[in-house]
Amino acid sequence: MSSLLLTLLGLVAASVVQPAVTRAAAPADPPALVVVLVVDGLSSALLERAQPLFSEGGFRRLFREGAHAARALLPHSVTSRAPGRAAIATGMLPGRAGVPGDLWFDRAGRQSVLAVSDARATTVGSDPRIDVRGRSAGQLELPTLGAAFRQRFGPGCVVQALGWRAEVLLLAGPTADGAFWIDGSTGTWVGSSRHVSRLPPWLVELNEQGGLAVHRGQIWERLFDEETGRSHAGPDDDAREQPRAGGTTFPYGVPEWSESAKRLRLAVQGTPFADRSVLGAVDAALRVQGGAGLGRDDVPDLLLVALDALADAGADYGPESQEALDLVLRVDLALGELLGLLDERVGSGRWSLALCAGQGMPARPDAGTGSLVGALDMLVPAERLLREAHPQHVVSDGRAFTLGLAGPWLHLSHEVARRAGSEPAVAARLVADGLQQLPAVSRALTRADLLASEGGLLAQWGRELHAERSGDVLLLLEPGAVFNTQSGRAFAGDRIEERRVPLAFLGQGIAPGCLPADTSILDLAPTLAALVGAPLTKSDGRALQGALVDDS
Repeated sequence: MSSLLLTLLGLVAASVVQPAVTRAAAPADPPALVVVLVVDGLSSALLERAQPLFSEGGFRRLFREGAHAARALLPHSVTSRAPGRAAIATGMLPGRAGVPGDLWFDRAGRQSVLAVSDARATTVGSDPRIDVRGRSAGQLELPTLGAAFRQRFGPGCVVQALGWRAEVLLLAGPTADGAFWIDGSTGTWVGSSRHVSRLPPWLVELNEQGGLAVHRGQIWERLFDEETGRSHAGPDDDAREQPRAGGTTFPYGVPEWSESAKRLRLAVQGTPFADRSVLGAVDAALRVQGGAGLGRDDVPDLLLVALDALADAGADYGPESQEALDLVLRVDLALGELLGLLDERVGSGRWSLALCAGQGMPARPDAGTGSLVGALDMLVPAERLLREAHPQHVVSDGRAFTLGLAGPWLHLSHEVARRAGSEPAVAARLVADGLQQLPAVSRALTRADLLASEGGLLAQWGRELHAERSGDVLLLLEPGAVFNTQSGRAFAGDRIEERRVPLAFLGQGIAPGCLPADTSILDLAPTLAALVGAPLTKSDGRALQGALVDDS
């Protein structure tokens, strides 16, 4: 085993969230630009598998010259996109920051609520056909790293975020200068009226060039041959793969004609072209000159970038697939290009970068085994259990007791339970005990179960509970099973190995070396806050002092 691989592997430990510690004194010369790169789906296991094929300028440089933990922990209960972004941005367990999942249920209105929904906001773009439904980071209840930057450095500090989906808003936070994503109706760049009244010119220019339409007719070929793919992943024609569209083997093509913008976006999703679109916007942002440019003066700026292609492909093809391997190698190349851009446009020694993932990549469900668990698979038996327990209760609608499934959280109507003569906690206990008997369910935990836990992940999840937004029963599935609901695929499990992702820092003010085995993604925000001397209001993570150069 190579020395680099030993470094990448680190030490295995059942880590838990650590309390925040006192930050280091503000550095005399903070970096002109701090970049946070979030690569969802980048699990430690996948990173290890791809390591022998990496280039010298990407992950190898990051781990050689930076501070790193190749097996940092995802400590939050629901490892999906929105809570992961909230955890990274705030340094808090996401439920405590107001974002326990990609969506939750308003019990009074019996309606689902997206983590980035905002009825008072509108979407801002340069194409009149965009989806104007309001999106913002307004659901966040705690300040983000971006807010700490703005408070410390004032209006001269630029905070921007770029990503494939609107959840990039949660990385940026409400006080950012802008958070921009690719609209699902037009395939063009858009933002939120909470941040901007119009798009910046460099994004308008990208839209005028065609947005996602520039990828029509392009072909996704893998970067390696079949033998290499089988050595580091699995066969290309694995029958277990479950793509949303198209086949299961390379090459993959983006339709050249007769596809609507919505279908075009779906065709690009989960391919290298999705990440290429985001990285193209990063390139454009780094070209901006003057006060609105990033890293152009001595006032620190913050750029947050979210890449989703790997997680999207993983949901279809799984972590052992050649598709996932190819995308990791492309992230490696893109990372090398980004580091080169930062050296060129911001200046060597004037920037710092942090890389992590807000979600890993759970094992691929086996086709035809029922391992893709839908909402009705849980809601129907839960409703039956409660109706059988309260036969005298008059049912006024089809799902009287159950509101819905938000990822792994099952939500109950507290009002209906009380009308039937049952306290919500009692109803939740009944449902948990019943659903625990289903083949796909490993454990069914009530809020009371989590609050009574005395250590480890379950105790952390008890601390993470949100009074209104968390569900009533948390469903942990058997290995290989995932939820497939209206908000996409979600994973919640207590198997530590499926919760390991890389966390690394590189650049000005960063001391090379291995980070502690109990590092978690909650440590990213407080560490960067300490790097620039911009303290967070509160944090469940801690500043990793070993990652920072000692200026004393």
